[in-house]
Amino acid sequence: MGHPARRRGSRSSEPRSWAAPGRPHITLATLPPLAPGVTTTLTLTWPWQTDRFTVTLTLDPAITFSEITRNNNQRSDATDALYMGCPGASADRAGLATRTNLVGSWSFDGWIQAQFDRMNVNLAAATYAAAPSGVLDRVRIDVITATEEVGGDLVSGSVWFDGRWTFRVEPNDPDTPEDESLLSAENYAQTFAGAIDWGLIHELTHQLGIIDEYNLNVAGSYQNQETDSDGRRLLRGFDWLRPGLMGGGDVGSHTPWRDYGDHTALALNRNQGQRRGYFGEYLFDVPASNSLAVLDNRGQPLPGAAVAIFQTAGGVVQSVPIASGVTGADGRVALPNRSLPLGGITTATGHTLAPNPFGQIDVVGFGAQFLAQVSQAGQPPFYAWWSLTDFNLAYWQTGAGAYERELNTHLPGRRLRRRRRSTAADGATVSLSWTPSPAAGISAYRIYRGQEPTFYPLTVIATTSSLSLVDTSHRTARYAVTAVDSQGRESGFSPIFRAPRTILPAAVTVNPTSGERAILDGHDGALLTQWADDRWVGRQGTVHLGLAGSRALVRSADGQLLAAVTGENRIKVLDSQRQLVNWFGQEGFVSGPLYGPSGVALASAPFTITGRPAADGQTLGLAPFDNSLKLSGSLPVTATGVSFTPGRFDGAVLVDGNDQLAYAAVGHFDPNQGSVQLWVRPNWPGADNQEHALFEALQAGGDGYRLRLAKADWNWLYAWFTDGSLGQHDFALYADVSDWQPGVWHHLALAWQPAPPDPLYRRFTFWGRWPPAGFARTARPHSRHAHLAQRGRGRGWPRSGRRQPG
Repeated sequence: MGHPARRRGSRSSEPRSWAAPGRPHITLATLPPLAPGVTTTLTLTWPWQTDRFTVTLTLDPAITFSEITRNNNQRSDATDALYMGCPGASADRAGLATRTNLVGSWSFDGWIQAQFDRMNVNLAAATYAAAPSGVLDRVRIDVITATEEVGGDLVSGSVWFDGRWTFRVEPNDPDTPEDESLLSAENYAQTFAGAIDWGLIHELTHQLGIIDEYNLNVAGSYQNQETDSDGRRLLRGFDWLRPGLMGGGDVGSHTPWRDYGDHTALALNRNQGQRRGYFGEYLFDVPASNSLAVLDNRGQPLPGAAVAIFQTAGGVVQSVPIASGVTGADGRVALPNRSLPLGGITTATGHTLAPNPFGQIDVVGFGAQFLAQVSQAGQPPFYAWWSLTDFNLAYWQTGAGAYERELNTHLPGRRLRRRRRSTAADGATVSLSWTPSPAAGISAYRIYRGQEPTFYPLTVIATTSSLSLVDTSHRTARYAVTAVDSQGRESGFSPIFRAPRTILPAAVTVNPTSGERAILDGHDGALLTQWADDRWVGRQGTVHLGLAGSRALVRSADGQLLAAVTGENRIKVLDSQRQLVNWFGQEGFVSGPLYGPSGVALASAPFTITGRPAADGQTLGLAPFDNSLKLSGSLPVTATGVSFTPGRFDGAVLVDGNDQLAYAAVGHFDPNQGSVQLWVRPNWPGADNQEHALFEALQAGGDGYRLRLAKADWNWLYAWFTDGSLGQHDFALYADVSDWQPGVWHHLALAWQPAPPDPLYRRFTFWGRWPPAGFARTARPHSRHAHLAQRGRGRGWPRSGRRQPG
């Protein structure tokens, strides 16, 4: 056991004492003083005992010295604690040594020990019915290592530890006067020297093999492809109501986002006493047989109900169910176990991946969410989330044999005729009205409501004998009405009414074909969909579009949406699926051509790429490659090994292996501003992990401009420009092309222009329906077919853009 803290200065010799199992206090001989930063090793031996004991080292037990703080004079560790390596960058250690930390000392060592102490407190406090003593394991620091490595976990050393967390600082940029490494260390120390870094404890818990449980979250607006019974996108999301430190589970009476949730606590206890090294393998713990017991709105078994189970893939609920069935007379339906294409496994920690309802379980938690749909003729379906964590908890609490979930639905066991209703939403006010039920003996009506993101189950908010109700909801909500007779029997739900919450509706666009409307709420940037028959679909598209503060919205003929984001000085472009594909305007701190845009208008017909390219007055070079290699009349300066082949329109040129095709750039290429576009058909897949250069333009002499378009070995397309100033002004754009398949034509485009006030900066953009891309000569060509067109000035709507000054 080492010295618990680094001393700030040397001192005279100091006594030390041990407290150990069976030996309450053992005083050691006085040792010579330690200089700052110096480590010594003290050894205590006794016959090893398998039970947990606490070993405590105390410095100056008689309190004979005057010190800045005595809070770091004692260190206690459990003999069976899981141990961590803790490399720390010298800058981080220096930053935490310049101020008093939360234990009153001035050292990284004392501060990090306090973080581990707090983690042990959290482990012990994670008490639940199935974990009455909390998490049983404890942690301790094995070695604190000083390192000069920054920017990554580059520290080498022994692997004989249960986990390791490296303190990293930002790499220093040699082109700036500041030392970014020291600044990042100083900022971290300023924030956390006197506090617990809960993010650090979160990461340390990963070192014990625990996953991020927020991987099971579903954003209903764009991560749920399932449709409701009326054809509208369901848009139901999933969030943990009281998540723990790892982003999920249920903390019960504990503190959300700080304490450990129930699933994390039981997972840790499932591996209690095991050395660590696996990650998320406890997710394999699924009972051998699993079933669903469906109950009606009276709590009775519901026979003959159709059940469909949908699963997330890539974080998105898929539209095709992975299992379906019909409940029997007892209201039960079994979930089939699915095969394992990659095979099963039993880990050294005792977890077995066997056939189960989820299939090949991902240890990170992806694909770990079920959405159960229960349907009955003439009724809106009932929906419920069913997480892999529920199956794990059942396995750990009731055993590996069988698990059954009981599902209370709104579906009626006895039919009372539903009533029609009319509804309206105005901001937070929702007005509901309905016709009386024709059934005999109706005594009351119940109004149900569910709010985003989960919506279901809808819960009763009012019971009335009236035929109308006005409700206030500050979140998007869904409503249904039921009829109740004098015997207390309740009908099924009326059709579900969706009531969107709008605060600052700023613009609306209409699809001229379908009549579908897109409504922009400038308050939070929500894009809501409403059908032509006035039925609301709801918010669609990612919540991270960044449209808050937008004042205008326009729809192009091909379904793209352009929003004027006034506060950002930008126009953002969304595709028909409400995904951001481009923006133009201000880039970071560099001003653009837009200042407070408050409107958008389309001034011309949309560009099309379905026709054969043709030259106009701005074309610097056009090469259709129809049995000719000429570029606007100019022959290539190099043409080795190339051949003609059928192309996108008529002909194309095949450039393969060591073939070369090059043209003089003079007169055909303007590095100051312009655009390049081409059709390309690769003979390789986008995910082949190989570099494939497509086109390149460069200035002779080696220190001039250079523009390069290529598919990188990390399977993204990139466009790179440098003005030749020794890399001081470089720009790059990227696009994921890992889904490219051999033999498929793609239209690529690139555009660039000067950006004031510094003419050396360029605006560099991939464009949309008429994108430019391509260059005056090919470099290191790899099996492809191509058409090439070059223009002196780009035009059209940019689809995606980024600018990176060097």
